Amino acid sequence: MEKIDKEKVLIKIMNNKAFILFFVILSSVIAFFRHTYLIVTKRERIVIK
Repeated sequence: MEKIDKEKVLIKIMNNKAFILFFVILSSVIAFFRHTYLIVTKRERIVIK
């Protein structure tokens, strides 16, 4: 019984960690793309001016 409970808890923790990791990676990727997009738009504006 204990072994099954521990495995269930471990699976829950692993699922949470995977979700957190995915969320962190997604947010960092979005932030990176926003940053690069801002730089590109700024460069284009400078070129146009």
